[in-house]
Amino acid sequence: MIYWISVFHMRPEVIKSAFSQIREMTTDAERARIDRMVFVDHHYPVRKAECSKLVEELGRYWKAEIYSPLTNLGGHGGVSFALNYLKPTSNDLVFVVDPDSFPTSQGWVTACLDAFAEDNKKPFQSLGSVSLTDERLTHWDWPRYLEPQRSGPRLAFLPRAEMINMSVWRASVLKKGFLANSQFYGHMETAMWAEEQRKGMRHAYLVDYKERTNPIPHDEIYTAWKHDHARGDYPGNFDQYVKEKSA
Repeated sequence: MIYWISVFHMRPEVIKSAFSQIREMTTDAERARIDRMVFVDHHYPVRKAECSKLVEELGRYWKAEIYSPLTNLGGHGGVSFALNYLKPTSNDLVFVVDPDSFPTSQGWVTACLDAFAEDNKKPFQSLGSVSLTDERLTHWDWPRYLEPQRSGPRLAFLPRAEMINMSVWRASVLKKGFLANSQFYGHMETAMWAEEQRKGMRHAYLVDYKERTNPIPHDEIYTAWKHDHARGDYPGNFDQYVKEKSA
């Protein structure tokens, strides 16, 4: 089975931009390969009703199931929430796609799945997850980290945890849920890198399939909260942050 999880907690303009781009960068055949798609509505507290209405509309278009926790569980918490419903088996694959994602390469869905198909042919599978390469990661000498592949897409394996956005995961890596070293936002990469290492798995980057920053910016207050929370300066949730800043 192939699953897709997106956790919604941001302004509607960002979401519209992302899913319009995702639609442009995928084909009907690729979208048909997803067995179950889940949208988690975290009830973004700024223009809350408008955001939830948009999630419902997108859910109908993408034929996605919509789950609504009572509060924002954070990006990784929302994915774990969806996994509890889906209960994937170890051999399943799980797309985790943030609603501000902006892929710039056609065929990225097929490339992700082909990477796992090639790994499955090996006597011992070591590919735990694969991501598109974010165009902001310019500080790496990517050719240095390429590994020869008999077939399938070109893959690079970095020596440490790095930015991960649009990704596909082996469900066996997600047995403990989607992990992060923070309560709501930030430091997912280091936690999941460690979990993959513990299981003898590795994370790969599709060097020929890219994504970039969504051209529509987040609300300034949301960006400020994410920065403060990831740094440990503000431990509370975003709705609390909004109330305090508004007061």
